[in-house]
Amino acid sequence: MTERRPPRFDFSPFEGRYPRVFAMLREQGWTSQRFVEIPDIELEASRDLVLTDFPRAFLHSFFGLELAVKQPWGERRVLFGYDGRLKNLMIDDYVNRLDGFCDYAFPYPVLTWDTMFGFATERGDAFAVDDFYQVFARGPDPFRLAEYALFREGGRGLETGYLERKNMPADYWHLVWNRPLEYHNAKYKAFAIQEGGRTEYVLENTDYPDLFQVMVSELTESGSVLTAKYRRADSDMPTSVASALVVSKLLGEFFEGTHRDRIHRIVLTDEKTGEVSVTLWAQ
Repeated sequence: MTERRPPRFDFSPFEGRYPRVFAMLREQGWTSQRFVEIPDIELEASRDLVLTDFPRAFLHSFFGLELAVKQPWGERRVLFGYDGRLKNLMIDDYVNRLDGFCDYAFPYPVLTWDTMFGFATERGDAFAVDDFYQVFARGPDPFRLAEYALFREGGRGLETGYLERKNMPADYWHLVWNRPLEYHNAKYKAFAIQEGGRTEYVLENTDYPDLFQVMVSELTESGSVLTAKYRRADSDMPTSVASALVVSKLLGEFFEGTHRDRIHRIVLTDEKTGEVSVTLWAQ
């Protein structure tokens, strides 16, 4: 691959912001005059990856350097650039998701650590996603991501979190259900609907109202036991998540916990599978 020499870019201001990272880079032989060729990305999607000036200059200066921080269990390692692991991200199929996540600012791979792949954009900012498109880290520049990968320190312009479905390949949407209940609670609201004299309760996903509903068709009290029957719009949703949402969003928030003074046990039944789960409601 024949590379034109990139526009002159001064990385020295970053050294003052990230002294630990640059001290390690200099130990690995980096200087401001370092220039290496950038190897081809052996993926079909490389045709859709545009190498703009900032990531080009970054890779010419830092490609191939690898930093490590010792831990009791081993090492944290960060590779500046990319290697064969990039295939795990399946960019050939999902490059549009990466484009969308950075508002189409021409992301290009510049960092690799663990199962994370870091991209720099034409603006100079950076983000990383894991190989199953579940979590992300976003920072003002690639060095902030490298600092986070090595030292696991937050703040200073770093944002981490879960990718939303709109930024994920649909093939991985089912993995969202593995996330903590707190994540799902924030995505749902409960309301009641009446049809033919019957009242049903809907737990609606605010991002995708028609796709991930939980419908509660029956609520029955008998002594200190509350029985609820529900059905899931998405069969991939675990019954544990569905039943937890019924308790937290319907009984806890919608009914404002009014059952709590008299209900000790909640029996939840999935209408489709017949699976029953029992929750003890602490007084």
